[in-house]
Amino acid sequence: MIVQHRHSLRLKLTLAFAGVSVLVLALVFLGDRTIREAAVQLETAREQQLLPLVQLNELQAQVARIRVLEIELARIEDMFAMSDQVSFLQSEAATFDARLRHWTQAATTLPASDRTRLLDHWTQYRADLDRIVEPAMAMDSRVVAALSTFQSAPRYQAITRMLLAASSHTEREAEHQLAAASQARERQRAWFVAVSLGGLLLVGVGLGLLTRELLRRIAGLRAAAMRVAEGSVQAPVPVTGQDELADLGAAFNTLQDRVAEREALLSGARSDLERRVEQRT
Repeated sequence: MIVQHRHSLRLKLTLAFAGVSVLVLALVFLGDRTIREAAVQLETAREQQLLPLVQLNELQAQVARIRVLEIELARIEDMFAMSDQVSFLQSEAATFDARLRHWTQAATTLPASDRTRLLDHWTQYRADLDRIVEPAMAMDSRVVAALSTFQSAPRYQAITRMLLAASSHTEREAEHQLAAASQARERQRAWFVAVSLGGLLLVGVGLGLLTRELLRRIAGLRAAAMRVAEGSVQAPVPVTGQDELADLGAAFNTLQDRVAEREALLSGARSDLERRVEQRT
């Protein structure tokens, strides 16, 4: 009797293929997610630490330009050149003031006391620059040099020291953030590799078991066919499962039974014929 579940083997193979496809899609999704998370972490580290570090370097360069412009005031002897120099100095100071205040508001990793002291030093330094303008426009180079040397110089030095310290602090924080992002990326990579290997191992074991079962049953059918070819029809094929191979095994057993019945009938007819021949002779 043929088993009715004729598409079970096809279903097994389809499910195996679907499982492999789902695993591949899952690995692609996980890989994409891992890459995106690593990119977000690196971008966050860049925004939180690297950009402030670049801004600090720009602030250091700008305050150095302001100091150079200030020192050059005592050396200018032309009234029109002095007016242009003062305008340029005031413009640079205004730009530096806006940028410094914006940076101190955004630099949350720096202690608030340090940011306050930095702004205080800058406020005093800018007041010194404003005081220098009047003697500079009066072309009094001696007073300009005295104010620049004895009043504004300590303020400038304090500002540069604090900007340098803030730069070192921000650089250490940036290195820490980048190291943390790198460690997180390595953890994500290890997790992705572990999941990938686990999924591949699971699929491999499943396909191996399915292949082993199919090969075992096909080998049984082959051995039975060889026995029938050699004239032996006494050993039935073991029928297991409810798929096409089980149908084939059941059909093969039915065939063996019919072959055995036919051989029995032929053997009986031959014996009867031989007995009749013997009776006549």
